[in-house]
Amino acid sequence: MTYPGDLSRFGEDGGRMAEMIDVACDRCGTVSQQLDGATMLGFNPRCLECGTETFVSLVELYAVDKPGLDPASDEAWHLRKSRIPDLAGICNNCGGTFSIDAPIRCAHCRSRNVSILLVGSAC
Repeated sequence: MTYPGDLSRFGEDGGRMAEMIDVACDRCGTVSQQLDGATMLGFNPRCLECGTETFVSLVELYAVDKPGLDPASDEAWHLRKSRIPDLAGICNNCGGTFSIDAPIRCAHCRSRNVSILLVGSAC
């Protein structure tokens, strides 16, 4: 299946393609590898409360486009971006909501006090 449009459109609002990062917790010392940003298949929003990640596929985003919407238009991309939290649902861990703008947290203790090292890019 091919997707019209270009994921780089999300860059207008601060989004970007995924990066592989090492996340070192300044609180508990845990080091983990995480994805930050959109992949070619979809998005990895984090819970605003606890940092748990989930996945929202582009297939899900396109499936709810309204009829007659130009799939490559700026309007379509802004509507899709705004639907990501709803499609992600409620966090099973804490009941919070998901956002592509949620802060990166420690995978172990969920602290926001972390150091980040870029280790690569992901598609």
